This record gives sequence, structure tokens and C-alpha cells, in this order.
Amino acid sequence: SFVKDVKKELLSTFFIRKSNDLYDFYQSSDLSDIQTPYLKELRETIFSETMINMISKITGCTLNDYIMLAGQRYPENGYLLCHDDKLEGRRVAFILYLVDENWKEEDGGELALFDSIDNLPNKIVDKVVPKFNSFAFFEVTPTSYHQVCEVLSKMERVSITGWFHGPPREFDCEKKWEIAKEIVNPFSLAKWINPVYLKNSSLSQISEKFIDESSVMLNDFIKPDVLLKFLGSQFEMKLKGPANACSYYAATEVVPLYAFLQSHEFISFIEKICNMSLKVLQAELQKFGHRNYTLVNDNFLDPEGLDVLYFAMNNDWSEEWGGLVHYISGKDTLLSIPPTCNTLTLVMRDSEVIKFVKYVNSQ
Repeated sequence: SFVKDVKKELLSTFFIRKSNDLYDFYQSSDLSDIQTPYLKELRETIFSETMINMISKITGCTLNDYIMLAGQRYPENGYLLCHDDKLEGRRVAFILYLVDENWKEEDGGELALFDSIDNLPNKIVDKVVPKFNSFAFFEVTPTSYHQVCEVLSKMERVSITGWFHGPPREFDCEKKWEIAKEIVNPFSLAKWINPVYLKNSSLSQISEKFIDESSVMLNDFIKPDVLLKFLGSQFEMKLKGPANACSYYAATEVVPLYAFLQSHEFISFIEKICNMSLKVLQAELQKFGHRNYTLVNDNFLDPEGLDVLYFAMNNDWSEEWGGLVHYISGKDTLLSIPPTCNTLTLVMRDSEVIKFVKYVNSQ
């Protein structure tokens, strides 16, 4: 059939892997000028006055003849996290599904649609399961939050996506979040920290490494009995959002280990290593599992300063699962930190460096 020939031509074109905080999939070059027969005919159909008028009538959007489209291949564990598509001129987004004809809901890759509160994504209210030769589209608005769920199949989620354009529209400002600060009680370092890190000789070596490299990693940091007690404890956690900035669980109460890592004694210990005075503390006890992540979002960036990351886990972590903390500047990855059990990592970050936690996949 025509659509099968379109898919065959598409898969014969060159794809490049695109992977960052927001997504992980393969994308073709722009198909707006492609000259292979079936893709050219498809493009001319989508670009036609009849098609543009039909989409305009259904959505109520004023559209022009400028359209962008490209092909995507989502392999197993591929995804595109919550975003709104809002760039100047985009009015209607569309997807032509070219998945296997046997694709089912359990294969993943659904188009998930969010509702919103205060212009921020709230929760998923609908999902569109990919179906071969189906065409989905929606208006791009300040709250058109959506995502492509992780592909759980060995089959690739193949599609052609793009946007119909029209006169630009104004967007409302987004709401910013605030991080609460906790008040904690005095602690004794000797009861909590591996004694090797309390020796002056060790502190001197650690400090030199941090000053030279702007980061340092301390393994086996917390005493084993303290860590085991923490891992065996239970406490309430709440899902954090909004989904276009993050999705993970944060503690709603202060447990002892969390309190220690905010104590004046611990902060003084960090100040000795870094040879600096720390003034403002923002702390959170977080849990990352399947489908959790943080994104680079201009409205939710951490202020520049010292990042103190402590990983409390009872098992080894595979980098294939995602969940690494990435530090980037522009398109360059400066540092990637894998979650490592009972490890404290210090990273000095200036205003040009941004961090995110890579999406944790189904593995």
C-alpha cells in the first residue's frame, strides 16, 4: 500500500540519534524538500490547500502554508518527556503513525496528554495508542503539555511528525516553584561519617582534588550501620512536578539521615573541603525509579553554587537504566555522575553549567 511504501522510503533515509534530558530517539533530516516518490507525494498531500483548510476548520486555527515535518524512530526504551511544543508560529502539531500493524498498548509509545493547573502540567488525562496509518493532531497552546511514553517493545515506534504554522500568539508566564528549608538539630560527625574522612590528612587531599577539578567523589561515606537503618526506615514521599520540569518522589518529613545532611556540622565539614563559606541551603530527599527524571527548564533552574549529592541505595546501579546526573554547558556534557551506593559527590557549578537527571527507563 501507499503508506507501507512511505514507511519503507522513510526507513531508508539517514537518521541521527537525539538524546538529552528531554528525549531519546532517532530523527531523520527535514523532509520538506525530500524528492523520493512516496515521501514527496505524502508531503504534497499534507502541504495541500485541502489539507490545510481541513485542519484549520477542525481546530479553528488560522494557518499558513508553512509546514515542518520529519521522521522519528523510537527504539526500545526511547521516549519524549513532557513539553508543550510552543515555538513561535506553531499552531497545530501532527503525527502520522507508521508503527507495526500489530502494535498494542503494552508496547508503550503512547501519546500522553496532560491537563494543567496555573499553566503547569498536572496529570495525564488521556493517551493515544499508536496505530498504523492513523493521523493524530492537536492545537499548540500555552498548556498543550504532552509526551511520548517509553517504548516497551522490541519493535520501533516509527512516525512522521510536524507542525502547521500560523500567526504567532502570546504565551502566559509560567509559575515557578519554591524549595522549603528545614531547621535541624546538632549532630556529631563521628557518629555518621566514615572516620577516614575525618582525618586532617584525608581532608587536605580531598580539598586539593576539589580545588583542582571543581568536583570530588567520596565513596563509603556514611557508616554502614547508619545507612542500613536509613534504608530500612519508612517515610512518606510525594510525587514532585510539574512534568515539564521533573518527575520524582520527595520526602514530606525529615528523617535522621536527611536531617544530618542539612546540619551545621555537616555543612561546616563541606566548607572545609571546598574552602568556602556556604550561605543558602536548598535540600531535598529524592527517590528516582521508573519514569522519573528532571529536565532543563529555564523557569526551574537551580541557582549556581555547590551541588552536594549523596546516593543512598542498597544495590548497584547500571548506567543502561538511565538516572545519571549530567552536567552540561551548551551542547557539551562536562560531567556524568552514575548513582553509586553510599557515595557523596561535590560539584561546583557556575551560571553556565546546568544539570539534569536522565529519565529512568523500564530496565
